[in-house]
Amino acid sequence: MKYLENLKEFIYRKKYIKSWPLIETLAEAYYVINPQFICVDDYVFLDCGNEQNESEKIEIEALENHVHLFENVKKCLQEEVKLISISIAQNLLKWLKNQFPNKKFVVLLELNFKDSVIVRFHQIRDNEDLYMDPKYFSEQYANETFMMFK
Repeated sequence: MKYLENLKEFIYRKKYIKSWPLIETLAEAYYVINPQFICVDDYVFLDCGNEQNESEKIEIEALENHVHLFENVKKCLQEEVKLISISIAQNLLKWLKNQFPNKKFVVLLELNFKDSVIVRFHQIRDNEDLYMDPKYFSEQYANETFMMFK
C-alpha cells in the first residue's frame, strides 16, 4: 500500500513539474499580462522594455507588436496553451480598447505549437488590409491556427 501511495505521489510531482516551463515563460512575459503602451504619432506599441529609436517604432505596428508566448509546445499541453493564449489575446484587446477608446485594434493569435505561439496587434485603418487578413489565410483561420480578436 505504501508503494502505491509513493507511486501516486511520484506521478503527481512528475505532472506538476511539466507545467513549470509554461509558468516561467509567462513570468518573463509580464508586459503581455499587464500591458503598457507607447504612442508615437498615430502608432501604438506594446512597451516590452526594449530600447528602440523613433524611426524603428514608426515602421509597422504588427511587426513590432508581437510576442512569442510559448515555443515547441508538447502535444499534452497544447489545449491548455491554447486556452491561456486566447485569454492573453482577449486581455490585450481589452486593455487596448480601454486605454485608446478612439482607436480600433485587432489582436492576432498564431497557434504554431511546433515553433511559436505568437500574439500581435495593430490598429485597424481604412483602406489597409489586416496583417493576417482572413481573405489570404482562410484555411488557417478555419482550422484555428490563426485567430482574430477585435
